[in-house]
Amino acid sequence: MKSDTAQTTTPLVWVLQTARAGDSAQARALAEELGWPFELKTLRFNKLFNVPNRLLGASLVSLTQEAKRTLAPPWPDLVIGVARRTVPAARWVRAQSGGRTKIVQVGRPRLDPSFFDLVISTPQYGMPSRPNVLNLPVPVHPTTPSSNVDLAYWTERFSALPRPWTALILGGAPWPFRFDEPAMQELAAQVNALTGGSGTCIVCSSPRTPQGAADAIASLLEGSTFAYNWSKDGPNPYHALLASSDRLVICGDSASMLGEACASGKPVYIYDLPSRAFSGATARLGTALSRTGLITPPRNMRALHRGLIEQGHALALATPATDKTRKLTNQVGAASQRVAALFKAH
Repeated sequence: MKSDTAQTTTPLVWVLQTARAGDSAQARALAEELGWPFELKTLRFNKLFNVPNRLLGASLVSLTQEAKRTLAPPWPDLVIGVARRTVPAARWVRAQSGGRTKIVQVGRPRLDPSFFDLVISTPQYGMPSRPNVLNLPVPVHPTTPSSNVDLAYWTERFSALPRPWTALILGGAPWPFRFDEPAMQELAAQVNALTGGSGTCIVCSSPRTPQGAADAIASLLEGSTFAYNWSKDGPNPYHALLASSDRLVICGDSASMLGEACASGKPVYIYDLPSRAFSGATARLGTALSRTGLITPPRNMRALHRGLIEQGHALALATPATDKTRKLTNQVGAASQRVAALFKAH
């Protein structure tokens, strides 16, 4: 159900998207759910994007010249940005509009929430509890899969595989996680304990997955297996697996994949990737620098895992199998309602 507004005119929306596909998909999903006209503004960045947002201020200095030219009047009523890099541009647009443009920032803006009309975030970022902060259990995502998903193709490919199907969706190893050989061996052992070698385990890699990981893990699994190695060309079984698998095992580094899995209605298991070890001195230095704002602490993915498990939407892969989890409603509806409320007549 799309959001409505008490305004007499429909707000004009700009979506600031970047080269990060997962981040941009969240912003577009929110804009689509609102049902208002929106324009996609693709931002490209120069080396200044590494400068902290509190120093960049409301400016375009971190954008390429080509990206700067895409931001021109008429100014929008609403800017939807995502993550850190779009923040200076969003604030600049609001300044050009004379303060009329509202800013909704998705994810972790790495700037105090008071600079935004609404921040939509999730547990791994540890955003403070504020009236203008909406903390959701998982990121928003589109209500329907992308149009290039060929469910029939993968249904045919998988048709001869013995049931039940356990889909093992691999992520990557963003800092501070590691996805090395010992981690792969641990993951395979836990999946074997879950399946008991019955049915088929379909291993699906993603853009961040180390090369060869899908085949390496499949070779360690018991029973029937199928390995898909991600490619930017050709059909991808990811959405087909969400729709047709009997259970899902998700590597815990990706909040977006966890959100989509928990919304599928299938039993979901989370593999908790091991973290890199740091000395006490390194950890203390990192904490001190985080407090100054010079660096940002890593995502606390275990906070997101804990919330999903405690609410019954997922299970830890290391725990005994029950195959009982509760479907999680797509959070894009709740998010769009909060955005629409910014435009309600007072």
